[in-house]
Amino acid sequence: MTSRAAAITALASTLSGAYAWTTPVSTKLKMISDVGKSERPACFVFESGTEKYEWKNGAVPNRHVPVKLFIYTGSPDQETSDASVQDAILDAIDAAFSLRSQESVLGRHTLGGAVYNCRIMDVFKVPGDINGDGMIIVNITLTLP
Repeated sequence: MTSRAAAITALASTLSGAYAWTTPVSTKLKMISDVGKSERPACFVFESGTEKYEWKNGAVPNRHVPVKLFIYTGSPDQETSDASVQDAILDAIDAAFSLRSQESVLGRHTLGGAVYNCRIMDVFKVPGDINGDGMIIVNITLTLP
């Protein structure tokens, strides 16, 4: 049985290699006001929400663990549209979660075998055009055996 900590570590590792973050990916959430514009883009992995158990054929459940990514964007100069930066970040995350080799056969992303499946469920974007504080919230479900 995979531990939640191992699953979160695998997710953070995948995200670390997905994009050239200014601040390393962290599993300790900070508020946007505590992350300076010179420290962005920054990504925080936050365990939050209701875990669900799915019981199929036997006594071992699939556990669905909700995780939120808080991604803060916004540069000091604001010459580039924050929406385009956010789109590049989301494209990089999509590419990192794309199915490879054995995962294509399975039809699920396993974070290198750490989870049964990792899925992006939805994305909420605030481009920060008004005050330069952009934010993306990505809702992910990790399914653990």
